[in-house]
Amino acid sequence: AARGTYLAAAQVFRFAGYLDRFAAALGEADGVTAIAVTWCDPQTEQRYGDEKRNDPGLPLVIDVLPHVLSILEIVLPGRSVGCQHVVAARAGAQIDLRLAVNGAPCAVHLARDAERRTRIIEVVTQRHRAVLDFTVEPGIITIDGRAQNADPDWASAPSPLTRLLAASVVKIAP
Repeated sequence: AARGTYLAAAQVFRFAGYLDRFAAALGEADGVTAIAVTWCDPQTEQRYGDEKRNDPGLPLVIDVLPHVLSILEIVLPGRSVGCQHVVAARAGAQIDLRLAVNGAPCAVHLARDAERRTRIIEVVTQRHRAVLDFTVEPGIITIDGRAQNADPDWASAPSPLTRLLAASVVKIAP
């Protein structure tokens, strides 16, 4: 602010409609009893016609944890998050965290060089079990065994990255 500079954090998931729909499907999500997040990446993969590789020079927790935390904030807004335990394995290519989200246990599993890409968030409340599997975007929301497309507008709407970049450009060059 002192320099008049605009800072744009690359929190692309704040622009992902499928997370908003998952949050809406959860409703108020009172009585959350457990949360689990799984985020795994293979060493290389083909996505959107390009080969994607992870950057081994960027620690996994720095690369992925900001995404996970922004996702938790979207899905369960306004809740406090605390870290209770961290276990790193495979020279930091696998990290398991035990968090507490407003006191509810939250298991987070992060892995690089996995067999396949996996993106799953599960929220268990006193009334429901809700899962968003966005391994293949936009993903599938399953509430108590009933599945639905996580974003019916995915094919016709701008991508989350396009929306993030457009919001940044509007702010930088109004």
